[in-house]
Amino acid sequence: MVTIGIAPFPEDEEAAVPAAEEAEDPAAPAELVALAICEETELATDFAELEAEAAAPDAAVEADSALDERDEAREEAEALAPEAADAALAETPEAPDA
Repeated sequence: MVTIGIAPFPEDEEAAVPAAEEAEDPAAPAELVALAICEETELATDFAELEAEAAAPDAAVEADSALDERDEAREEAEALAPEAADAALAETPEAPDA
């Protein structure tokens, strides 16, 4: 009697390997999912840290710029104060001499 066998296609063999491994360890897919979630969480955390570090210099520059504007406004107000005082005195009627 002659038996004729059909050789499996290579992609069928590759598909059979993970199925056999899953049959050996049924917890493997759950472990892989948990590992993938952990890795994704770590990547998201790293990305958030990088974004925060990148935003920090911008915030520092904006704060420094706001302080500079405040200082300039203060200097302008101080420079105008004597002029405003002189103008107010000029508008005030003089008191008659007693």
